[in-house]
Amino acid sequence: MKHLIKKALLIRKVEEKLLSLFSEGEIYGTIHTCIGQEWTGIAAKESSIEGDCIFSNHRCHGHFLAYTGDVKGLIGEIMGRETGVCRGTGGSQHLCACGFYSNGILGGMSPVSAGKAWSQKMDKSNNISILFLGDGALGQGVVYETMNIISRYELPLFIIFENNRYAQSTHQSETLAGTIKDRAKAFNIEYNIASTWEWEKLFSIVQNAVSYVRNTSKPFILEVGTYRLKAHSKGDDCREPDEIKAYEEKDPLNKLLKYPSDDIKELLKEVDSEIEKALVSARTSKISSVEKCHHEKIKPLSWKHETFQKDRTGNLINLSFRENLSKNEKIILIGEDLKSPYGGAFKITRDLSNLFPEQVINMPISESSIIGTGTGMAMGGTLYLNVNIGENVTIYNRCNITRDIPDNSIVRK
Repeated sequence: MKHLIKKALLIRKVEEKLLSLFSEGEIYGTIHTCIGQEWTGIAAKESSIEGDCIFSNHRCHGHFLAYTGDVKGLIGEIMGRETGVCRGTGGSQHLCACGFYSNGILGGMSPVSAGKAWSQKMDKSNNISILFLGDGALGQGVVYETMNIISRYELPLFIIFENNRYAQSTHQSETLAGTIKDRAKAFNIEYNIASTWEWEKLFSIVQNAVSYVRNTSKPFILEVGTYRLKAHSKGDDCREPDEIKAYEEKDPLNKLLKYPSDDIKELLKEVDSEIEKALVSARTSKISSVEKCHHEKIKPLSWKHETFQKDRTGNLINLSFRENLSKNEKIILIGEDLKSPYGGAFKITRDLSNLFPEQVINMPISESSIIGTGTGMAMGGTLYLNVNIGENVTIYNRCNITRDIPDNSIVRK
């Protein structure tokens, strides 16, 4: 219990420090803090195992700290320093660590997390993916595209909706029809509800949900009632002061801090010391330079001219797909109308679903989610080829296609 409270205090104090640094001019850009919402990331982390993946959003600091504990990497990143987890180039919203990914596009990580979960299922691993969304993301179509996909293909994705009742500055009563529960029901996805005010109960509910996803390889949606105690971004807060005050008094961490015990005081000293060390590291580090942020292991692409036998291009592409699908069962084709008898636009995928029924998958007409899902699948292995033919077919290869193509090369005709 003590280590969980320390994590929550660490997240709270880091977020408060970031707001202070912004006010003092040491941070540029924008800051979206999760003050008041600390417990969701911690609960997810406590229920995860090695190999699980976390996908977060613009309000990602708490999730990142809960998952990695990397205070130095987070503060350095937001201050634009080379000590940052992404060497200072990702900033507040775009954090990337081993198994942790965030992006500022509202709902944008939804299909990517579905694709990663799909790759975990194909690998027959015991791992799952966890996606954090805010209630504001319920206005994004790609979220519903993803819910359809994860339900239809039974993917091990655990979605946590942090329902703080506001989409930026607008209360959800003005913008949201229906409920999160009914949305889950419409897609035949298991659902439960919890809150950050009953954080000990939250941990138990998250554990049960994660166990369900892990054991059944099916999705689960958890709605977490919560309230962010600070502005959406820095100082843009139009909410009624009395409303905020009521939630401040209700907040579990504020209750602990109001009359702190000796144990809490000791934890605060440890947290403050850790934050101060991270600040010293960032302030003494060099400001990030884009030129220095290339990955040392990435080699430049080379080009090779390829000649083809005389035949229709569509026939040759179909033949190439056929040969490579037979070589590697982990090559997956996903797209619209791929299966026989239609066989894709211009018959590019004709007969492939008969020959390789597990590797050719018809997808819903959800272009954004098809691309995002393929991206997530690629994260589970190696994305070597991504070809769009006409308007209907996308191939994502999770392992290298080696048909007379050297490593680190791309063939174009």
